[in-house]
Amino acid sequence: MQQIHHYIFQDVFDCARKIRTVNLSKGNFRFAPVGFLESNLEVIEKMPGSDFDSIIEKYVEMNVAHPFREGNGRSQ
Repeated sequence: MQQIHHYIFQDVFDCARKIRTVNLSKGNFRFAPVGFLESNLEVIEKMPGSDFDSIIEKYVEMNVAHPFREGNGRSQ
């Protein structure tokens, strides 16, 4: 996903491809705390993506992790 993020945003954001180092929230929802982000991403990476349901589950977990400061949804 970092490669996709970089490809899309390399000319837009200085932080393209870089995993965020700050906590983020949107409205009342907090994305994965930065202190747990790396371990969360490792778990998500190991999740299967072999059928529709597992792909959706992985997508949801990646959205909650929200690894980048900007452009997460567009990269997904």
